[in-house]
Amino acid sequence: MAEIRYYTNDNLTVNGLTAKAFKTTNSTASEYVEVVDIDYPGIWSSMVYVRASNGVETLIGSNVATVSRQFAGSGVQVATWNCPARTLATTDAIVITETVKLSLNSSSRFITEQLNKTNLEASTWTFYRYTEKEVVDEYEVYARFRFGGSYNSRVEGIVLSGASATPVTVNAVVAAATNAALAPAITAQQNAAITGAIADTQITAISPAVKVDAVITAVNTGVNGDAISPVVVVPVTVAVPAATVDISATAPAVSNEAKTQATSATATAQAPAPAILGAG
Repeated sequence: MAEIRYYTNDNLTVNGLTAKAFKTTNSTASEYVEVVDIDYPGIWSSMVYVRASNGVETLIGSNVATVSRQFAGSGVQVATWNCPARTLATTDAIVITETVKLSLNSSSRFITEQLNKTNLEASTWTFYRYTEKEVVDEYEVYARFRFGGSYNSRVEGIVLSGASATPVTVNAVVAAATNAALAPAITAQQNAAITGAIADTQITAISPAVKVDAVITAVNTGVNGDAISPVVVVPVTVAVPAATVDISATAPAVSNEAKTQATSATATAQAPAPAILGAG
C-alpha cells in the first residue's frame, strides 16, 4: 500500500541525524525555509537518500521533482519522480533534502523513522510543495518552501514492503540431555538460560495448547518434566504418595478371660508336686 508522508516541523533524530520529521501524519504548526537574493527564477527540488543505521547515506534521487517560479506568487506546485526499487535493511531511514534556489540556495533536511521494511518498491512519487516567491524589488527577492500545518506539503506514492515481524522473546532453560534448536533464530544450550527474538514467520506452535504471542518462560525442574515440545520443558509437580509402612502381623489382642486362664494354667504348671509321705 502506498504511503503519504508529510514535511513537518517536528524534530526527529534517527541513525545519527537530527532533522525535521518526514512522517505519515502532518504537524499542527508550520515552518518554512527561505533564501534571499537578487531577482532570479526560484527553483525547488529534492535530493533523496537512504540512510543506514551507521549514518552512511546512499543517494537514490538527485534534484528530483523540480518546479520553478519566474514571477512573484505562491501556492502548491506538483511534480513527480520515478523512485527506483531498492533493498532495505529494517533499520534504514529515508532522508529528503529540500532545496530552495535563486542564485544562492538554502535547504532543509527531513528524515523518516527507521522503516522496519526490507524493500523500497519502484513507484511514482508525487511531490506537493507549497512554494512562494516574493519580490520586494530587483535586489531583494525571497523564495520560500512552506510546510506543516495548513500548507500540507507532502509526498504521495511511497511504497514499502517486507515488514519485519514483531519479535517474540522466549526464555528457556532446557534439560541437560537436550541441545536442539528452539527455532531457526535460537539454539538452546544445555542447562543455559537463553533469550532471543523469533520472527512470527519462524514460529510454529510450541504445542497445540500453547500459542506464542507473548513472553514464554519454561524451566525444567528435573523431576519428571513433561515436554511441551521436544525442546522446551515445563515444570511438572509430581505428587508422590506417602510410603506404605510394611508392618508385620501383630498377634491378636488377648481377652482378660483368656489371660486369666493362661495365668491359671501357668500357675498350675509351675506348682510343686505334693510331698510324698513315707510310712512310718
